Amino acid sequence: MFGKKNLYFSSIIDGFNNEIISYKISETQDVSLALDTLKEALRKRNVINTILHSDQGKVYTSKQFQTYAKEKGINTSMSRTGNCHDNALIESFHFHLKSEGFYAQNIKQSNNASIRSHHTCPST
Repeated sequence: MFGKKNLYFSSIIDGFNNEIISYKISETQDVSLALDTLKEALRKRNVINTILHSDQGKVYTSKQFQTYAKEKGINTSMSRTGNCHDNALIESFHFHLKSEGFYAQNIKQSNNASIRSHHTCPST
């Protein structure tokens, strides 16, 4: 929570080299946030027969997200229910981003532009 707003961070990390391929920030956690993140990743990378691993959140299990991923040749994989260890790579990144990035820098504004001005990602 930042100020009086919750922020939702959606990101895709390359499991080979730990590079953040794409990320989006929103005040709502919905399918469009996940789809926008995936679309940005697809614009940046030519991916064929890729595996996208996520948790079992409703945005990733939604028909809309699953259909789009399948149309783009992406195979989805999901963590076991209630097991964050299956998704440790991105969970660890999110923990460090929050603790070292947002909380330590006392960020008050909650939009993509203000966040990106504090935290630039080489791949974006």
